[in-house]
Amino acid sequence: MKFIRLLIKKAHPHPIVFIEYIDQVRFKACILSSKSIGNNILMNQSHFCVNDENGNPYIFQYENSFLIKDMSFIKMDYWLDGEVEGKLTEEGMDQEQILGLSINFA
Repeated sequence: MKFIRLLIKKAHPHPIVFIEYIDQVRFKACILSSKSIGNNILMNQSHFCVNDENGNPYIFQYENSFLIKDMSFIKMDYWLDGEVEGKLTEEGMDQEQILGLSINFA
C-alpha cells in the first residue's frame, strides 16, 4: 500500500494524507502532526515534495512532521475537494519504508 497524496485543509488542524479509496464515497487516510507523542513516526524532509509539476512551491513543506499511525480514519470523499497544498515524494509514499508495519484504522 502506498500513500497517494498529502492534502491540507485550512479548516482542519492537521494535514490529511489520503491513502486509498474504500468505495466510491469513502477513503482511508491518516494525519500528520508536529508532535512526537505516542507512536507518532518522524518523517524525513525527503518524504515531501518542495514544488509542484509547474515548479511552484507547495504551501505545505516539511516541518518536523510526524505521521500519526494510531489515529488513522475513514472519511467521505468531499474531504478531497479543493486544491492539493502538499505532496509526498515516492520515498514518502512508500508505507513500508516509513512505517515498517501496517497503519491502524479507527
